[in-house]
Amino acid sequence: MAAGAVLCAAGMVWLTQVSPTSSYVTMILGPVLLFGAGTGLVAVAATFVAMASVPAGESGATSALLQSMQQIGGSLGVAVLITVNGAAARGGSQVDGMRGAFTAGVAFTAAMLVTALLGFRRRSGGHGRSGGQERSGGHGRSGSQIWRRSSEK
Repeated sequence: MAAGAVLCAAGMVWLTQVSPTSSYVTMILGPVLLFGAGTGLVAVAATFVAMASVPAGESGATSALLQSMQQIGGSLGVAVLITVNGAAARGGSQVDGMRGAFTAGVAFTAAMLVTALLGFRRRSGGHGRSGGQERSGGHGRSGSQIWRRSSEK
């Protein structure tokens, strides 16, 4: 997750350098690809962390909550960045607004990185599932073994 956050931050920092004379390939395509790769890494890691830390019976609710929060967080983030863009563009050009929004995006991404690093440090105490034992009721059997046994009754 931290690697994804670093890639996102690098893409955002690169985008803060945009100017009215910037070309698409050098100032837009590269940073957007970097940001997209980072976002992909963060999304997969966040899903894994969220789903690995809950019992099987709660996985549906956890997945729904995760997806809802990603949608709400994305919507709120876009709203904040558009507001920053508008405020920064009032005193200057549209490019100034974009730079302001990308700078705010760097701050959001840095906060995500700090949260990921602190969250993993706290979780390293051995909490959550280990080897599927909690998911299978702590008896050392896999979920499919339990399902087969319960369906045979």
